[in-house]
Amino acid sequence: MSTKIKPQPTQPSKTSKKSPQRKVVQKVQKPNGKIGLAYAVPHCVRHYLEASINPFDTPEGACLPADLFPLPSYKRVIFTRGTMATGTTGFGFVCVYPIFSNDGVSISFSTSTSVGIATGLFSTYTNISTGSFTNGPYTGAQFTASTLSARTVAVGVRLRCTASMMNRGGSYVTYEQINHGSTQTAYSYNTLKSVQGAQTHGIPNLDDPDQWDVAVCSSGPCLPSELQFAQSATPLAALDYLVIGISSASPAMTFDFEVFHHVEYNGTITSKTPSHSSPVGFSSAVQAMKEETVTVGPVSPRAGKSILDRFAEVIQGEMPHIIEMGVGLGKMLAGNEGSGIMNVLEGGYSIIADSINPKAITGPKLTTLQQSILAPERPLVRMDRY
Repeated sequence: MSTKIKPQPTQPSKTSKKSPQRKVVQKVQKPNGKIGLAYAVPHCVRHYLEASINPFDTPEGACLPADLFPLPSYKRVIFTRGTMATGTTGFGFVCVYPIFSNDGVSISFSTSTSVGIATGLFSTYTNISTGSFTNGPYTGAQFTASTLSARTVAVGVRLRCTASMMNRGGSYVTYEQINHGSTQTAYSYNTLKSVQGAQTHGIPNLDDPDQWDVAVCSSGPCLPSELQFAQSATPLAALDYLVIGISSASPAMTFDFEVFHHVEYNGTITSKTPSHSSPVGFSSAVQAMKEETVTVGPVSPRAGKSILDRFAEVIQGEMPHIIEMGVGLGKMLAGNEGSGIMNVLEGGYSIIADSINPKAITGPKLTTLQQSILAPERPLVRMDRY
C-alpha cells in the first residue's frame, strides 16, 4: 500500500507545470547550488507594476488586481500627445486629469503667450491650452446615460525640451499630489519645489532627440473610490493630481508631452477580457510605490529599479505568512480541511494585521532556504507571465 501512495506527492508538481500561476512560492536553485524559495509574481501584478512604472511603453491589458471577485473588463490605453511652451516670463506647467472619456479635458498646459510668475498659482496663468484623450472609445454622454463605468489602472505624463542647444536650460519639478487632489489650484512653481515628494530635475542637453527628459506617474490608488468602477467620465479621483512645473532659461521654450492612461471599462460592453486578483501582490506593489513617492520622488520609469527592490523587500517580509497560507491550502487539498483552514486564516490575519499596524515580524525569521528572490535585477527571478 505504501508503494501506491509514494508517487502521489509528484502530482502537484505536474499540475503546477501546466498552471504555474497557481503556485505562489516555488523552489529554485541558487548560484551556489543550494535550493531556496522564490515568490512567483502573478502575471496580473507584474503587468500592473509595469504599467504603473512605465505606462508609456507597457501594452494595454493591465487591470487593478485588488478585487476579491475580479470582474471581466474592457482594458484600453488612451493617450494624448502635443507641444507646449513656457510663457513670457519663463515659467510654465503641465497638469493631467485622468478622465475616462474622449471629449473632456485631460490635460492643461501653458503656451508661449502665457503669463505667470514663480509665486503665482498655476491656475492664475493666462492663455493656457487643453487636450483630450481623442483615441478613447467613449464620450462623456455615454457615461451620463449610466451604461458605462470605469476606473484608472495607471497614468503618467512625460516631457522633453525641444528648444535649440543655445536656448536650453532651466529646471523641471515633478509631483504627484499625495491625496490625489488638484495641483493647478494649489501650487505655484515655488511652493511645488518645497512640497514633500516633489523632485527637481535640470533640463538636460540634447543627447538623444528621442529621449524623454522627465516623467511623473501615479503611485496607485489613495482613495477607496479609486478601487471602484465610477459611473462618471470625470469622477472625484480625476482631479489634476499629476503636475510638472517648469522654469526655463529663456521665455517661450518649447516642449513635447505625452500622457498615457490605462483604463478598465465596464458596463454594457461586449469586448471584455478576464481580470485577475492578487491582494498580497497588489498591496505590496502599491506600498512600494507609495514609499518611493514619500522618500525619493514620484513614480517614473527612472525609478523602476528602486520600486522593484522595495517591492521585493515587502514580499520577503510577508513570505512566512504566504508560506503558511500555502501549507494550509495543501492540507485542505490533502483532505485535512480543518487544519488547513486554520493555517490559511492565520497567514491571512497576519498579513492584514501587518498592513494595519506595520511592525517588524516577531515570528521565526526566514532561513536561508526560505529567502525570496524576486527583483528582476537579481540572478533568480520568477516574474511569471502565465
